Amino acid sequence: MQTHEPPSNRGQGRSGCAGTACRGRTGRTGPIPRVAGSPVPGIGSPGVAESATSSVLSAYRISCSLCGPSPRLGPPERRPVTEGSPGQTTTAPCRRHSALASYKEDTLGEEAGTTSGESVSRTNRRKFKAILAGGLALGVGATITLAAWNDSEYAKGTFSAGTFGIEGSTDGTTYAEHPTAGSAAALAFSTGFDDISPGDVVAAPFAVRLTAATTYDATVTVASATPAPPAFVGLTYGIATVPTFADCDATPTTPTWIVTQGTPLTSVAGATSFNLTEGTPPTTPGAPAFLCFVVTAGPTLVQGTSVVQTWQLLAESV
Repeated sequence: MQTHEPPSNRGQGRSGCAGTACRGRTGRTGPIPRVAGSPVPGIGSPGVAESATSSVLSAYRISCSLCGPSPRLGPPERRPVTEGSPGQTTTAPCRRHSALASYKEDTLGEEAGTTSGESVSRTNRRKFKAILAGGLALGVGATITLAAWNDSEYAKGTFSAGTFGIEGSTDGTTYAEHPTAGSAAALAFSTGFDDISPGDVVAAPFAVRLTAATTYDATVTVASATPAPPAFVGLTYGIATVPTFADCDATPTTPTWIVTQGTPLTSVAGATSFNLTEGTPPTTPGAPAFLCFVVTAGPTLVQGTSVVQTWQLLAESV
């Protein structure tokens, strides 16, 4: 059966075998006395002469009440010690517990009177403070990472819509805008338009141009033809562009037909477009185009009847 060596002086401190933890089976409590003149080997100390060791071991055959039998050292053995009455025994911690007690005294119980529990608590507090300090350092690092210089640059644009308009003249000199059917310009047809009979042909010139504020060119198309009353019959029409305002008559000079002659008053079928250009410079009106409206009376014209014919010229910017 293995024996245990007695603890060193370090093992008999506050954490050693001085309390009830090392109470022997006979109830005796107290430290294991040292043999005068015989050093007690401590944990991790170099070996002592075998003769001295044997004498010490023979005097200090003890068992450990803290750990019991050790797989390595074997079961504890109780032996009487030299101090006390014959037959009385005591127990002391084995090497493992003496070493643990000495380690706790050195590392945790720095202040006199500090218990093992207080030392462990102090160590835990130190660890917690260290963790907090590390977290604080990380937090400061994150704040520094987020800090950065910044600046901005802005740009803006001002947008203005262009202007577009067309105006007309019945005399080739005075121009005005006639934007609705109710404000349509009254064409001045040639003599006989108010007393027309089958076979008669009458004509009226009309000049159109872009206004001075217009900033685009335009394409113009005869968009609609509306008689009132709508069922009126006996008249047909045609529209041509001519070189000058004066070139318009019943037989226009050098005409370009944008609506062929003989078209019913209600139709614009086959109408073609013509172009207008903006003024140069832009603050002046564009160059005019001269139109010639030609109306022919047919055999179905009914005596004593009359009609008001309205044409729409639609200009689109290009």
